[in-house]
Amino acid sequence: MAQQHEVVGRTVHGPHGEQIGVVTRVYRDDETGYPEWIAVRTSRHERVVPVGPVQLDAERVDIAFDADAVAAAPEVATGEHLSVEDHRLLVSHYGLDRTNEAAPRALDREGEPGAGHLPSERLERGSSAD
Repeated sequence: MAQQHEVVGRTVHGPHGEQIGVVTRVYRDDETGYPEWIAVRTSRHERVVPVGPVQLDAERVDIAFDADAVAAAPEVATGEHLSVEDHRLLVSHYGLDRTNEAAPRALDREGEPGAGHLPSERLERGSSAD
């Protein structure tokens, strides 16, 4: 599994191959140590996006969300830790909480939600940056 220093600076691409930005930080689950989120610097913002460990082992980071979904993500503090409230906002935006019947807000250009991968029990805790 790639370490943060190996991932920061890699390009981030959306589901249709479009370049979205560059990784600036990796957030890991406090208990498991697995990466859950990355901060991505786009041309205009820095936004937090969900990832899985496999996504970080390639030369570039491919994510399930397009540039519009990333740009529309809630602005959260991209410091050393994502709070429980940050998690709640991000999970809701990206449609990751499969226990909720509400439609995800983050849809790609073809109207499909990005693939969620975070089990709901892990969403109740914050994540720490490496």
